[in-house]
Amino acid sequence: HVIKLMGRHASHVTLEVCLHAHPNACVLSEEILDYDWSLNDLIDYFSTVILERHDQGMPFGTIVFPEGILDVIPEFKALVDGDVGPINNVLETYGVTPIRPIDVQHDSHGNANFSTIQIESMILDLIKADVAKVLGEQSNVKFIEHFFGYSGRGVPPTEFDTHYSRLLGKTAYELVLSNVTGVLAAVGYIDGRVSVSGIPLYSM
Repeated sequence: HVIKLMGRHASHVTLEVCLHAHPNACVLSEEILDYDWSLNDLIDYFSTVILERHDQGMPFGTIVFPEGILDVIPEFKALVDGDVGPINNVLETYGVTPIRPIDVQHDSHGNANFSTIQIESMILDLIKADVAKVLGEQSNVKFIEHFFGYSGRGVPPTEFDTHYSRLLGKTAYELVLSNVTGVLAAVGYIDGRVSVSGIPLYSM
């Protein structure tokens, strides 16, 4: 199962899902930036996990990633910007049919709507082609793609959600008591410590 989850620049939704569901492979946007991965690197990682599990007699499993990888993988960034050249170069390398330019929708703030770009299909096709090079076309590994967007918000909050929301509320309360206005309550994790602050709205 190749699963795309919602989440743009921050992958906390994907991280929280993985901490609870324990998929067989997971990658976060922040990790891709740290590793400076290309699309080839991502496919190699996912394919390696699948092949290792197959060799252990487990031709099944789950792969999870956030839609925000569109913003950090060079080939996907070019796709969002209207250039299909880099992504098609990769697709052709794996023997996958190239794609045509896509109509990227934007929200009222001008942000590209990542949810409508079906990268889970592209990633599935690339993994499938890469795995077939080793196992052949008739392997017993079946591939299914999923995208869980806002529906994922309809589940009961996790312990992380509860603590995170409580801390945001307390931060907002303290800001109001301190007569600080025009800011957004924020919670971060810096140098191994939880940090709270008020971010000026004009900076956004």
